[in-house]
Amino acid sequence: MKTLSICIVLLFAATLTQAQEHAPTKAQCDADLNLWRAGLMTGTRGEWTLRNDAKISFLELVNETQEMRTCEAAYMPGDKLGSGPYAELAKILDSIIETRLIAFLKKHPDLLKQFIQEDAAGLR
Repeated sequence: MKTLSICIVLLFAATLTQAQEHAPTKAQCDADLNLWRAGLMTGTRGEWTLRNDAKISFLELVNETQEMRTCEAAYMPGDKLGSGPYAELAKILDSIIETRLIAFLKKHPDLLKQFIQEDAAGLR
């Protein structure tokens, strides 16, 4: 539980410390979007992965996901909000984050078991 708690705290801390008072410029958003898109590839099971996955930290993924959501909110028209290229990349990065968290839980079955028990008990 201690390790899982630390992961959750780090996730929220990263999001809070990277919170921006204003969005990056449109040019910066587009440059980051293109850079991350260039590093994307599909894995053997059709899932999204990154070419340099081992070199990209969990917190980098979380921060980039947050930046793409900030860009989406700042530069996509209201009727396109949530379906633009920034949101699309954020969703892909979310799936990569989820894959890493699941892999962590599989490596630590005691934490997975504890999570399942606490969830079943309504401890959320």
